[in-house]
Amino acid sequence: MQISTILEDELKGSVDFFLDYTNQDQTSKGFGLTADSTKKPQLASIASSGFALSAWIIACERKYLPRQRALDLTRKTLYTLYNHACHHRGFFAHFLIMPAITGDFLLIFCTWTLHNALKPANIPQSIPLSA
Repeated sequence: MQISTILEDELKGSVDFFLDYTNQDQTSKGFGLTADSTKKPQLASIASSGFALSAWIIACERKYLPRQRALDLTRKTLYTLYNHACHHRGFFAHFLIMPAITGDFLLIFCTWTLHNALKPANIPQSIPLSA
């Protein structure tokens, strides 16, 4: 088997993973979120959702997905992240529960995480511009 065939199969399999484990329910507030693990598919992460965004670009370039579908997945995922996922000034909660993205657990988890991450003690007062 050719190396190029192996790499192509691996790439296609990776895109298929994201298609299989990304919430594509148009009526869900968790549209576009991607499972962090196949063992707990209801638990999405901002990292896996970000990798999925990259996968849609690659899938479009490789003709695995039509351009319009890749564009729709990307736009609607970004809409979900901006309007439904807990975030503050560009910081997102790492884990997100797909079926109940605005549920109590997620909000408590997010509030606690952001509170501790953004405490004044953890934020430098000034960042030197040169080393």
